[in-house]
Formats: sequence, C-alpha cells, structure tokens
Amino acid sequence: MSNKSAFLTEDELVGKLLELGYTDVTKRRVATWRAKEIIPSFDVIGGGRGQSLGRESSGWSNGDIIVEQAAEAYGLLKTYRTLDDLYFPLWVLGYPVPLGHIREALSRPLEPTLEFIQAEGGTRGELEDEIGDQAFKFVQIVDRSQLLPCSVPQDAIKHLPICF
Repeated sequence: MSNKSAFLTEDELVGKLLELGYTDVTKRRVATWRAKEIIPSFDVIGGGRGQSLGRESSGWSNGDIIVEQAAEAYGLLKTYRTLDDLYFPLWVLGYPVPLGHIREALSRPLEPTLEFIQAEGGTRGELEDEIGDQAFKFVQIVDRSQLLPCSVPQDAIKHLPICF
C-alpha cells in the first residue's frame, strides 16, 4: 500500500456513508453488498498480529472509488427493488461488476418472451407484439433510473449468450 490514505476498511466505509447522509447504512449491509458483489471484495486482507491478538482490518486499496460505488448503489436502491437489479446500472455507470451478473441481468427481460415463444409458438405478429411490449417495459425501466445512454463495450457484447 503505497498510498495509505486511499486504504479503506469496512468500518471506515460505513462512517463515510453516514457522513454523506446515508443514515441507515450498517456494517452488516456493507458486508451483504460485498457478498452479493455490489461492491468489490476486499483487495487487502489484514494479517495476523501474533499471540492471539486478532487480525488487522481488511479493506480496499482504492477507498475513494469504493465510497463512490457504495453511495451510487445506495442511491440506485431508491429506483430498483433488489440488490440483484443493481448490477446492470452499476456496470453502465462504469463500476466493476462480474460479467456473469451482467449476462443474467440482460437475459432476465428476455425470459417472458422466450417462454411465450416456447408455449404459444404464436404468429409472427404476436411475436413482434411481445418483443415490442418487452422492449417498451425495458425503456420505461431505463427512463425511471435516469441513466444516461452509453455504448456497451464490445468485449462484453461478444460474451453474451445467444438466446435463439
């Protein structure tokens, strides 16, 4: 850790979020965000201090970015219902999110359409209507989230599963 001031522990993250006005943030909530990969796992693991004195605190070497990402996640929870819904908007905003979560988030809106196709077989017009309905619902979600349009990185697109 060459830049000691950027190092951030979980307790310090909670403190910084409380300072920013997020009054219901707790260490347990932050631990859940870490476990669900809403914020990254610790990249600095505290070492033992010897003779049963416990361990030094683990934390992040890039503390400023972690505070930004946690604050953004907290704000997104006003628009989105669950933590699982945060992966895609966080990724669009430029925060590190595991690609598997992005794939799942992008394929989730397609599931009703695929189920319709498999169950109904429907005509071409019915299929187009269903796809149009799902696209409209997606646009509404994006509009509610107030995310700015952006380009999706090409390396992410080439790894998405083909559904048809």
